[in-house]
Amino acid sequence: MSIENEVLTRRSFIGRTAAYAGSLIVAFHIPKVFSQEATDVKYPPNAFIRIAPDNSVTLTINHLEVGQGINTAFSQLIAEELGCRWEDIQAISSSTDPVYNTPGFPLVTTGSSMSVRTSWEQYRKIGAGMREMLKQAASRRWGVSIESLSVENGNVVNPQKGKLAFGELAEEASRLPFPENPPLKRPNDYKVIGKSLKRLDSHDKSTGKAVFGMDVRLPGMLFAMVVRPPFENSRLVSYDEDATRKIPGVVDVVKFARGVAVVARNTHAARLGQTALNATWDNGAASTASTEAFMGQFKEAARRDGARRRRARFGEREHEKRRAYTHAGIRIPVPGACSHGTDEFNGLLRRHDCRNLGRNADADQ
Repeated sequence: MSIENEVLTRRSFIGRTAAYAGSLIVAFHIPKVFSQEATDVKYPPNAFIRIAPDNSVTLTINHLEVGQGINTAFSQLIAEELGCRWEDIQAISSSTDPVYNTPGFPLVTTGSSMSVRTSWEQYRKIGAGMREMLKQAASRRWGVSIESLSVENGNVVNPQKGKLAFGELAEEASRLPFPENPPLKRPNDYKVIGKSLKRLDSHDKSTGKAVFGMDVRLPGMLFAMVVRPPFENSRLVSYDEDATRKIPGVVDVVKFARGVAVVARNTHAARLGQTALNATWDNGAASTASTEAFMGQFKEAARRDGARRRRARFGEREHEKRRAYTHAGIRIPVPGACSHGTDEFNGLLRRHDCRNLGRNADADQ
């Protein structure tokens, strides 16, 4: 089982589709009511699954895996409805093409613990639809009724005829229409959903094989670290550029609207330069801000109308649990980006929960 990231363009999708002759590639599109922007886009599909002749199943996921385990969760949904072996699934990340927009949102987004909630039915239906297509292909090959067939461990099974692997049926199934409303499994029949399985990414992350944004290395690459204002309206008063430039490995010091960047030949030099800047700020009214003051504001806001409506619905005890969970669930991602530019091309690699917004903001800059 493996997990990887992939940037998929229309051109590479079409070329790869040709290379996957004999595979079953299934696309499913977000309904028009969810995403007006995606209505007329054909490739790449909103999400798709490829079953290769070797029985491997490749799942493209339109949410961002940031440690919360959604690549494993969505793979479980597919494995459950499709009936493939768990070890045959691999997951890759989608691009920011509009057809990958999150159901209910006009962009590709991940957040608020909504990934599985928004795409639960979406992924189950694609798995169930592929299962029915494979069964139909086996029904035609064997000349038996589709009702006499079942799926098990990546095979279509008939009591009299035996079994056919998904990979053997992939090419025939790829020529069949995707069923509009494939039957979904009942919760009592779940074998994979709800089970605690080994996460797809745990091995690579624990052995150092996984590549994060900060792991990217390019020829002649420089490293930058930024000193940012402590508050939104803070004003930079002074910084020691001369001391910073004396540090071996520091290449440049760049002041911009929201702070000062130290550019160096390695991260260690950039970090030393960041400290050597010794930047001072005028924080104005924010000088009196504190965690205690902010928490007081949050608690006061929680007593207003919104909190009372929740209390009426969930009860006082449940309300307190939900509020505590919300506070505990805050996470601060580590920002990091890699920029690569030539006379003809400028590229930026970084993580962003709302990848469309991040891409557009980067383009504006």
